[in-house]
Amino acid sequence: MSPFPSHPVVLVDAGDAAWPRIEPVVAQRFAELAAKSQLEVVVRDESAAAALVAWCEERGIAHGRAPHADSESGRAFVLHAAAVLPLEEL
Repeated sequence: MSPFPSHPVVLVDAGDAAWPRIEPVVAQRFAELAAKSQLEVVVRDESAAAALVAWCEERGIAHGRAPHADSESGRAFVLHAAAVLPLEEL
């Protein structure tokens, strides 16, 4: 199995930024994702990590820890964009 994701990934390295600074960037980048794409967000601030998880859950966005979730650069999360199918295709 390849160590690389099978779908496009956009990376946001938020560093030490607080959630109010990160949220608009994550919201914009997630809105721009194509179906079946992923947004990886790396944060070092623990309260920003908790806020990111809560933000995803409030919006029903599938998310999880990235394979390299805890590293020197911070905690990494992956947000998954769902494919939206017309009713006729279901």
